Amino acid sequence: MAKNEFVDMFVKAIGEVTNGLGIKARELAEKLGISKGTLSNYMKDSTFKGRNWSHARVILLVLYFGEERVHDLKSFKKCVCEELSAKEKCEDKKDESEECEETDGIQYSDNDINNFINKAKKIMLERYCELENGSLRKDDEERDNIRRYISQKYPMAVEKYKKDHLKTKSSKAVELENQSNEMETEEEVRCDNPKVLSEAISINRNAQKILEADKEFSAACNVEKEHPEEYIQHLLRAAKLGHRYATYCLGVAYIEGNSVKRNSKKAVEYFFRAGKMGSDDAVYQLKLCYTEGDGVEKSDMKATWLLNILRKINYQPKDVVDISLNPEVKLSKKYGKKFKEFVPETEDDYKIRELILAWKDKIE
Repeated sequence: MAKNEFVDMFVKAIGEVTNGLGIKARELAEKLGISKGTLSNYMKDSTFKGRNWSHARVILLVLYFGEERVHDLKSFKKCVCEELSAKEKCEDKKDESEECEETDGIQYSDNDINNFINKAKKIMLERYCELENGSLRKDDEERDNIRRYISQKYPMAVEKYKKDHLKTKSSKAVELENQSNEMETEEEVRCDNPKVLSEAISINRNAQKILEADKEFSAACNVEKEHPEEYIQHLLRAAKLGHRYATYCLGVAYIEGNSVKRNSKKAVEYFFRAGKMGSDDAVYQLKLCYTEGDGVEKSDMKATWLLNILRKINYQPKDVVDISLNPEVKLSKKYGKKFKEFVPETEDDYKIRELILAWKDKIE
């Protein structure tokens, strides 16, 4: 066997999975629980010859092979042999329990492989769920391709998801209807603890609010290209209901002049809202705005504070290479000291301080 056949196999697997799921290599690495650098090494490490298999390598190949081909340790090893052009050699074995030498280094049990299979299913179904709930920002053709790929690789898992999801939606609809009926007769309800009743009503209203927000955002995604005005209106309603990504999308629309007249100040407002809600993309956009003085007064100091947050969470923007995010590029230490001594004076000062403190709680 040529020494680079393992490399070829991982190059092929990474290429197919990232294209099939519509994700970048960085996102795949995160899903596998490794760094992007480690994933990149899979595609060039010719010293790997089937020894010291890591969990991530196995999960990657399980994603690539699919659920119909891999169901235990033996089937996984067979898939690896076939991929390494060792199929003929495997079929010539008289003793089926005898394994190809290329897979001798896979020192895992059936139970381990089952865990890896479940992890791969989870990755696939999480992506499928993003398609179904409208949170995946892709055009219709891209969404159809991703849905088709996942359904081909994990048909049984997708079918089970659809059935379970249908049951959940039905039960939720019944539950919400019952809760609504109960709320109509709220004054007739007698409860020994009014506080418990109040909290229950509040939880129900929040649940309905989340469902309405998701519905509005999904509607926005469906009309984005053909009906830009409706797209913005749906985003506005979703954002008003507290939908984080919809709020971020409004910021993008205003900063780019997409479906609305360009208004960088409005964009900054939406980025601040989304940023406080936990959107790292919004924090990155604010960093750009402060760097360029777009919608806000140019401030290298504030841009550096936001950049420091992005580095701590290992943020990488999609389809863009931002050298400033490279940890090897040194940040000015004086700005770090200035934040500790920072006394807000303007409205913008208070906003940036509030945002940074909110993220500080998340990353420390």
